[in-house]
Amino acid sequence: MMRSSRKSTRLPVRSILPLLACFGCDKEAPGAYDGPEWITELEYRFTGTAEQGVLFNWAYVRADPYQNRIFVLDPMEAQVSVWRPDGSLVFVVGRKGEGPGEFTQPSRIYFKEDGGFTVREGWGTRFTHYTADGGLVGTEIGLTTALTYQDARGGVGLQAPTGDGGYLATPRFAASQQAGLSGGPPMEQEPLLRAWKTLRRLMGL
Repeated sequence: MMRSSRKSTRLPVRSILPLLACFGCDKEAPGAYDGPEWITELEYRFTGTAEQGVLFNWAYVRADPYQNRIFVLDPMEAQVSVWRPDGSLVFVVGRKGEGPGEFTQPSRIYFKEDGGFTVREGWGTRFTHYTADGGLVGTEIGLTTALTYQDARGGVGLQAPTGDGGYLATPRFAASQQAGLSGGPPMEQEPLLRAWKTLRRLMGL
């Protein structure tokens, strides 16, 4: 009985890896992106952060619309750092804790026309107010009990304080509800609420 022989053609691993890397680089491949080219340009650079005691673990960046400053909220470090556009540090507020000027779950920053700002914790469990230069004004308790609105599965989250003892608030609908996968139609608008001791609808956005 004759046995047919076939020579194996094996490529070394070091030769296979470049082939795999280049396989997805073919511009003619189905589904290849052929849209416009996007270029990212550096706008701000924060320098010397470690030397100044500021470490970014999870940066939430906002530009102050009233003053030429950049705010960086870091929930992991429980602090807010304020910077000039040239990258120099102005001041830092906050640290981990539950006392005045301390944060447990900082999540948002809201600005005032006079340069002051407010830091929200969680979905509105607590709000801490500061002056324009970072001076602590005080801390107020927000949500102490869960608020509900129609069939919003996530309840209601407080947003910006309105200055008259109330807050703007938004229902927290699940993604399946927003997409219309829970029996109702897709949501084209989300209601904006105003919260006091009672909850009432303000307007639709």
